Amino acid sequence: MDPGAAPARQPSGAYILSVFLLDPRRTVGYLVAAILGALLVLFVQWLAVGRKKRRRGREWEHRASDSFRCYVGVIVPDERGTTEVDEILVTPAGIFVIEKKDFGAWIFGSETDEHWTAVYQNGEKHRFQNPIRQNYRHIKALESYLGVPRSMLSSVVAFSRRSRFMTRLPSNVLVGDHVAFRSDENIALDPEEFDAICSRLNVLDTSSDSAAFDRHVQDLGARFESTTQCPKCGGRLIQRQSRKPGYEGNVFLGCSNFPSCRYIRNLDAT
Repeated sequence: MDPGAAPARQPSGAYILSVFLLDPRRTVGYLVAAILGALLVLFVQWLAVGRKKRRRGREWEHRASDSFRCYVGVIVPDERGTTEVDEILVTPAGIFVIEKKDFGAWIFGSETDEHWTAVYQNGEKHRFQNPIRQNYRHIKALESYLGVPRSMLSSVVAFSRRSRFMTRLPSNVLVGDHVAFRSDENIALDPEEFDAICSRLNVLDTSSDSAAFDRHVQDLGARFESTTQCPKCGGRLIQRQSRKPGYEGNVFLGCSNFPSCRYIRNLDAT
């Protein structure tokens, strides 16, 4: 080495880092370690979930004869008064909120339609509210009353076998038998949660007598006769004039929450 020569320049930290990152042997090794670590975490989580399911399954073993409760025609309080739920089925898999329909007709409707149509053999047509939206209100009322998370409640719309769908069957809409549950899987409620929910529903079940039903009907009448409050969403009704060709100048009541709520009523109908 020449004594007068300048000392060799040491590689900078950035250079060392770039060499390390570009070293394929080291990069592959760290990637493999990262993947194995992620798989280990997933395996531990799978074991924990399985252990929880098995524990809940053992808790239900001695209650096989008491693992289902059915409530029919229950009137539930909500922010707009009351709403009537056709059927509530409480199971270890959760709470099924069931809206039942019986039409001996062809059914036309999609999940996003505001109204569905039943067409009978004689050509008569009947327009009715989208039952998925109708059941959504029942879900929200029960969620608030029971104080349970939304994930515990499942919406089911069940049409009788006399009904025939002419459009694609939306999800959670069934024809015929509406609930199938096997006690050895999908356990979401432990016995204590099950009993607490049933205790709350028992209160409604015992109070849903003929007098309660009459009050519910009166409440519906008051809501649909009101000229100030929307019966669908509770919004404010506003007087408007139609711009539709052929109906210009016609006065009607429309919901202030338009376009999310499209409720209208001709003033002649009030």
